Amino acid sequence: MWLALFVLALVGGAPVEISRGPGDAAGGFVEMVPPARLPTSVDGGDRIEVWLRIPPRGRVGAHRAGGRWSLDYPPGTVAERREWLRERLIDVRGVRLGEPGRDRFFVEHAITDGRLEGYEWTRARLDDERAVAAQLAERLRAAGSAAPLVERVRRLGACSGCHERDRAERRDAAALGPRRATDGAGLFQVETVLADEVPIEAHRPRDLNATDRFVRVQCGASAAEPTSDANGARGWRCADGGVPIARFDLRAALAGGDPRAESLCRARRYLYDHMSSVARAAFANAFRACRSAEW
Repeated sequence: MWLALFVLALVGGAPVEISRGPGDAAGGFVEMVPPARLPTSVDGGDRIEVWLRIPPRGRVGAHRAGGRWSLDYPPGTVAERREWLRERLIDVRGVRLGEPGRDRFFVEHAITDGRLEGYEWTRARLDDERAVAAQLAERLRAAGSAAPLVERVRRLGACSGCHERDRAERRDAAALGPRRATDGAGLFQVETVLADEVPIEAHRPRDLNATDRFVRVQCGASAAEPTSDANGARGWRCADGGVPIARFDLRAALAGGDPRAESLCRARRYLYDHMSSVARAAFANAFRACRSAEW
Protein backbone atom coordinates (compact mmCIF):
# COMPACT_ATOMS: atom_id res chain seq x y z
CA MET A 1 0.00 0.00 0.00
CA TRP A 2 2.82 2.39 0.68
CA LEU A 3 6.00 3.35 -1.27
CA ALA A 4 8.70 5.90 -1.16
CA LEU A 5 8.41 9.51 -2.28
CA PHE A 6 9.45 10.27 -5.83
CA VAL A 7 11.68 13.29 -6.42
CA LEU A 8 10.68 15.04 -9.64
CA ALA A 9 12.86 18.14 -9.64
CA LEU A 10 15.68 19.66 -7.64
CA VAL A 11 17.30 23.00 -8.31
CA GLY A 12 20.03 24.05 -5.89
CA GLY A 13 18.62 24.69 -2.42
CA ALA A 14 15.10 25.33 -3.69
CA PRO A 15 12.10 23.22 -2.62
CA VAL A 16 11.88 19.81 -4.27
CA GLU A 17 8.70 18.77 -6.05
CA ILE A 18 7.50 15.33 -4.89
CA SER A 19 4.53 13.02 -5.43
CA ARG A 20 3.27 9.55 -4.64
CA GLY A 21 0.50 7.38 -6.02
CA PRO A 22 -2.26 5.55 -4.12
CA GLY A 23 -0.51 2.19 -4.58
CA ASP A 24 2.98 3.36 -3.67
CA ALA A 25 4.54 2.07 -0.47
CA ALA A 26 7.71 2.34 1.61
CA GLY A 27 8.56 -0.19 4.28
CA GLY A 28 9.99 0.20 7.74
CA PHE A 29 7.36 2.56 9.21
CA VAL A 30 5.55 1.80 12.48
CA GLU A 31 2.38 3.59 13.55
CA MET A 32 2.72 5.69 16.70
CA VAL A 33 -0.58 4.93 18.46
CA PRO A 34 -1.43 7.51 21.15
CA PRO A 35 -3.14 6.81 24.49
CA ALA A 36 -6.11 9.04 23.57
CA ARG A 37 -7.89 9.01 20.24
CA LEU A 38 -7.40 12.03 18.00
CA PRO A 39 -10.50 14.02 17.04
CA THR A 40 -12.28 13.58 13.72
CA SER A 41 -14.79 15.31 11.46
CA VAL A 42 -18.47 15.44 12.45
CA ASP A 43 -19.25 12.45 10.21
CA GLY A 44 -16.26 10.48 11.54
CA GLY A 45 -14.75 10.04 8.07
CA ASP A 46 -11.49 11.89 8.77
CA ARG A 47 -8.63 9.90 10.32
CA ILE A 48 -5.13 11.06 11.27
CA GLU A 49 -2.24 8.65 11.83
CA VAL A 50 1.41 9.28 12.69
CA TRP A 51 4.09 6.86 11.45
CA LEU A 52 7.78 6.72 12.31
CA ARG A 53 10.81 5.11 10.69
CA ILE A 54 14.12 5.01 12.59
CA PRO A 55 17.33 3.87 10.86
CA PRO A 56 18.18 0.27 11.87
CA ARG A 57 21.36 1.30 13.66
CA GLY A 58 20.05 4.65 14.89
CA ARG A 59 19.38 5.23 18.56
CA VAL A 60 16.76 7.50 20.07
CA GLY A 61 18.15 9.49 22.97
CA ALA A 62 16.58 11.60 25.71
CA HIS A 63 17.39 14.90 27.41
CA ARG A 64 15.80 17.02 30.14
CA ALA A 65 13.62 19.94 29.00
CA GLY A 66 11.47 22.01 31.34
CA GLY A 67 11.53 19.39 34.08
CA ARG A 68 10.56 16.46 31.83
CA TRP A 69 12.29 13.97 29.58
CA SER A 70 12.23 14.74 25.87
CA LEU A 71 13.19 12.51 22.95
CA ASP A 72 16.00 13.04 20.42
CA TYR A 73 16.16 11.12 17.13
CA PRO A 74 19.10 9.94 15.02
CA PRO A 75 19.74 11.38 11.55
CA GLY A 76 17.76 9.50 8.94
CA THR A 77 14.60 9.26 11.05
CA VAL A 78 11.39 10.03 9.11
CA ALA A 79 8.06 10.99 10.71
CA GLU A 80 4.85 11.18 8.68
CA ARG A 81 1.42 12.51 9.59
CA ARG A 82 -1.05 10.78 7.28
CA GLU A 83 -4.62 12.00 6.92
CA TRP A 84 -7.33 9.77 5.48
CA LEU A 85 -10.83 10.61 4.30
CA ARG A 86 -12.47 7.23 4.80
CA GLU A 87 -10.30 4.92 2.67
CA ARG A 88 -8.61 7.66 0.66
CA LEU A 89 -5.26 9.12 1.66
CA ILE A 90 -5.62 12.87 1.18
CA ASP A 91 -2.66 14.49 2.93
CA VAL A 92 0.84 13.53 4.08
CA ARG A 93 3.24 15.88 5.84
CA GLY A 94 6.32 15.25 7.92
CA VAL A 95 10.03 15.61 8.41
CA ARG A 96 13.24 13.83 7.44
CA LEU A 97 15.67 14.42 10.26
CA GLY A 98 19.33 15.05 9.50
CA GLU A 99 22.35 16.55 11.17
CA PRO A 100 21.72 19.91 12.91
CA GLY A 101 20.42 22.42 10.38
CA ARG A 102 19.73 19.77 7.74
CA ASP A 103 16.19 18.61 8.57
CA ARG A 104 13.79 18.49 5.63
CA PHE A 105 10.05 19.16 5.91
CA PHE A 106 7.69 17.77 3.29
CA VAL A 107 4.00 18.07 2.45
CA GLU A 108 1.79 16.37 -0.14
CA HIS A 109 -1.94 16.69 -0.80
CA ALA A 110 -4.38 14.85 -3.06
CA ILE A 111 -4.97 17.06 -6.09
CA THR A 112 -5.91 14.95 -9.12
CA ASP A 113 -6.16 11.29 -10.16
CA GLY A 114 -5.60 9.94 -6.66
CA ARG A 115 -1.98 11.14 -6.59
CA LEU A 116 -0.54 13.22 -3.79
CA GLU A 117 1.56 16.13 -4.97
CA GLY A 118 3.67 18.54 -3.01
CA TYR A 119 7.12 19.72 -1.99
CA GLU A 120 10.09 19.07 0.26
CA TRP A 121 12.30 21.85 1.62
CA THR A 122 14.99 22.61 4.17
CA ARG A 123 13.38 23.17 7.56
CA ALA A 124 15.42 26.26 8.36
CA ARG A 125 14.38 28.10 5.18
CA LEU A 126 11.23 29.96 6.24
CA ASP A 127 10.91 31.74 2.90
CA ASP A 128 10.76 28.35 1.19
CA GLU A 129 8.15 27.19 3.69
CA ARG A 130 5.90 30.14 2.87
CA ALA A 131 6.46 29.70 -0.86
CA VAL A 132 5.57 26.00 -0.67
CA ALA A 133 2.33 26.72 1.21
CA ALA A 134 1.35 29.33 -1.38
CA GLN A 135 2.26 27.11 -4.34
CA LEU A 136 0.37 24.08 -3.03
CA ALA A 137 -2.69 26.22 -2.28
CA GLU A 138 -2.56 27.65 -5.80
CA ARG A 139 -2.38 24.15 -7.32
CA LEU A 140 -5.46 23.13 -5.35
CA ARG A 141 -7.32 26.29 -6.38
CA ALA A 142 -6.44 25.74 -10.05
CA ALA A 143 -7.70 22.14 -9.79
CA GLY A 144 -11.09 23.40 -8.59
CA SER A 145 -10.82 22.75 -4.85
CA ALA A 146 -13.20 24.67 -2.61
CA ALA A 147 -11.90 27.88 -1.07
CA PRO A 148 -12.06 26.62 2.57
CA LEU A 149 -9.85 23.62 1.71
CA VAL A 150 -7.39 25.82 -0.17
CA GLU A 151 -7.10 28.15 2.82
CA ARG A 152 -6.78 25.25 5.28
CA VAL A 153 -3.90 23.71 3.33
CA ARG A 154 -2.21 27.10 3.10
CA ARG A 155 -2.49 27.63 6.88
CA LEU A 156 -1.20 24.13 7.63
CA GLY A 157 1.95 25.00 5.71
CA ALA A 158 3.29 26.96 8.69
CA CYS A 159 5.25 23.92 9.90
CA SER A 160 8.11 25.67 11.72
CA GLY A 161 5.89 27.79 13.93
CA CYS A 162 3.83 24.79 14.99
CA HIS A 163 6.66 22.29 15.49
CA GLU A 164 8.78 24.18 18.00
CA ARG A 165 11.33 21.99 19.74
CA ASP A 166 10.75 21.04 23.40
CA ARG A 167 7.57 23.07 23.73
CA ALA A 168 5.62 22.49 26.96
CA GLU A 169 2.02 21.29 27.08
CA ARG A 170 -0.62 23.96 26.68
CA ARG A 171 -3.07 23.85 29.58
CA ASP A 172 -5.30 26.80 28.54
CA ALA A 173 -8.27 25.56 26.50
CA ALA A 174 -8.60 28.95 24.78
CA ALA A 175 -5.08 28.76 23.30
CA LEU A 176 -4.93 27.96 19.60
CA GLY A 177 -2.98 25.06 18.12
CA PRO A 178 -1.98 21.63 19.41
CA ARG A 179 -2.05 21.13 23.17
CA ARG A 180 0.46 18.30 23.46
CA ALA A 181 4.11 18.96 24.25
CA THR A 182 6.77 18.51 21.59
CA ASP A 183 10.04 16.62 21.78
CA GLY A 184 13.56 17.53 20.71
CA ALA A 185 12.58 17.37 17.04
CA GLY A 186 9.33 19.30 17.49
CA LEU A 187 7.15 16.19 17.06
CA PHE A 188 3.89 15.90 18.99
CA GLN A 189 2.72 12.32 18.86
CA VAL A 190 5.74 10.06 19.31
CA GLU A 191 6.35 11.02 22.92
CA THR A 192 2.68 10.53 23.80
CA VAL A 193 3.12 6.83 22.94
CA LEU A 194 5.20 6.64 26.11
CA ALA A 195 2.53 8.30 28.30
CA ASP A 196 -0.78 7.14 29.75
CA GLU A 197 -2.12 10.71 30.04
CA VAL A 198 -2.40 13.25 27.24
CA PRO A 199 -4.30 16.53 26.65
CA ILE A 200 -7.46 16.20 24.59
CA GLU A 201 -6.93 17.88 21.23
CA ALA A 202 -9.68 20.00 19.64
CA HIS A 203 -8.48 20.57 16.06
CA ARG A 204 -11.46 18.57 14.72
CA PRO A 205 -15.07 18.99 15.92
CA ARG A 206 -15.79 15.45 17.13
CA ASP A 207 -13.87 13.79 19.96
CA LEU A 208 -13.99 9.99 20.10
CA ASN A 209 -12.76 9.28 23.62
CA ALA A 210 -16.21 9.20 25.22
CA THR A 211 -16.87 5.89 23.46
CA ASP A 212 -13.63 4.27 24.66
CA ARG A 213 -14.31 2.32 27.86
CA PHE A 214 -10.63 2.38 28.81
CA VAL A 215 -10.26 6.20 28.60
CA ARG A 216 -11.28 8.58 31.39
CA VAL A 217 -11.33 12.33 30.69
CA GLN A 218 -10.54 14.52 33.71
CA CYS A 219 -10.21 18.13 34.78
CA GLY A 220 -7.79 17.75 37.65
CA ALA A 221 -9.50 15.46 40.16
CA SER A 222 -12.94 15.96 38.61
CA ALA A 223 -14.50 14.41 35.53
CA ALA A 224 -14.61 16.65 32.45
CA GLU A 225 -18.01 17.80 31.24
CA PRO A 226 -19.06 16.36 27.85
CA THR A 227 -20.24 18.95 25.34
CA SER A 228 -22.18 18.71 22.07
CA ASP A 229 -24.04 20.91 19.62
CA ALA A 230 -26.78 20.59 17.02
CA ASN A 231 -24.23 20.13 14.22
CA GLY A 232 -22.88 16.90 15.72
CA ALA A 233 -19.72 18.28 17.32
CA ARG A 234 -18.70 16.56 20.56
CA GLY A 235 -16.00 17.50 23.01
CA TRP A 236 -15.15 18.24 26.62
CA ARG A 237 -15.08 21.27 28.91
CA CYS A 238 -13.31 22.09 32.16
CA ALA A 239 -15.11 24.61 34.36
CA ASP A 240 -11.86 26.43 35.12
CA GLY A 241 -10.99 26.91 31.43
CA GLY A 242 -8.24 24.31 31.54
CA VAL A 243 -7.54 21.56 29.04
CA PRO A 244 -9.28 18.20 29.59
CA ILE A 245 -6.79 15.38 30.12
CA ALA A 246 -7.42 11.83 28.90
CA ARG A 247 -6.05 8.92 30.92
CA PHE A 248 -5.78 5.53 29.22
CA ASP A 249 -6.02 2.50 31.53
CA LEU A 250 -3.46 0.50 29.57
CA ARG A 251 -3.30 -2.49 31.88
CA ALA A 252 -7.08 -2.95 31.87
CA ALA A 253 -7.16 -2.48 28.09
CA LEU A 254 -4.49 -5.13 27.57
CA ALA A 255 -6.28 -7.51 29.91
CA GLY A 256 -9.45 -6.92 27.92
CA GLY A 257 -7.78 -7.67 24.59
CA ASP A 258 -8.18 -4.10 23.32
CA PRO A 259 -6.58 -3.88 19.83
CA ARG A 260 -5.55 -0.25 20.29
CA ALA A 261 -3.70 -1.09 23.52
CA GLU A 262 -1.84 -3.86 21.72
CA SER A 263 -0.93 -1.46 18.89
CA LEU A 264 0.31 1.11 21.41
CA CYS A 265 2.55 -1.52 23.01
CA ARG A 266 3.93 -2.48 19.60
CA ALA A 267 4.87 1.16 19.10
CA ARG A 268 6.52 1.25 22.53
CA ARG A 269 8.46 -1.89 21.69
CA TYR A 270 9.66 -0.33 18.44
CA LEU A 271 10.90 2.74 20.30
CA TYR A 272 12.52 0.61 23.01
CA ASP A 273 14.39 -1.46 20.42
CA HIS A 274 15.86 1.73 18.94
CA MET A 275 16.65 3.57 22.18
CA SER A 276 19.81 4.40 24.05
CA SER A 277 20.19 3.15 27.61
CA VAL A 278 19.48 6.67 28.91
CA ALA A 279 16.18 6.87 27.03
CA ARG A 280 15.16 3.37 28.13
CA ALA A 281 15.76 4.31 31.75
CA ALA A 282 13.93 7.63 31.39
CA PHE A 283 10.78 5.95 30.10
CA ALA A 284 11.10 2.67 32.01
CA ASN A 285 7.56 2.84 33.44
CA ALA A 286 6.05 2.96 29.97
CA PHE A 287 7.87 -0.17 28.93
CA ARG A 288 7.13 -1.99 32.16
CA ALA A 289 3.39 -1.62 31.58
CA CYS A 290 3.61 -3.38 28.22
CA ARG A 291 6.08 -6.13 29.07
CA SER A 292 3.56 -8.18 31.02
CA ALA A 293 1.47 -8.73 27.92
CA GLU A 294 3.69 -8.09 24.91
CA TRP A 295 7.39 -8.69 25.68
